[in-house]
Amino acid sequence: MSTYSIALIGGDGIGPEILREGKKVMDAAAEVAGITWQWKEYPYGAEHWLQYRKGEPTLLREEEMAELGTHDAVYFGSVGDPRGRSLLDRRGRSSGCASTSTNTSTCGRPNSCAVSSRR
Repeated sequence: MSTYSIALIGGDGIGPEILREGKKVMDAAAEVAGITWQWKEYPYGAEHWLQYRKGEPTLLREEEMAELGTHDAVYFGSVGDPRGRSLLDRRGRSSGCASTSTNTSTCGRPNSCAVSSRR
């Protein structure tokens, strides 16, 4: 049975709910497919940014992005707290949740699962 490492980032708003319900679907699919998930939750979102690093230009530091890159996939809820407007670049995307040198990318849309290209 194969095991896949999944980073969970609930983010803001309905993001944690999206992940909670989506995990149920993913667990059911894994059971049918004969695979397992190894989940690891991360606190990243506007609340975390406001509490620990307000004023920094990105949601995630480079070393945090590198850690996410060690997972097989990143399951991302949503980012979009109005208190964190400066987190968004001119195109409206989160400046900390884009493709980086770790070859892991995430999408700002709710309920997106972006798989790392490292495998």
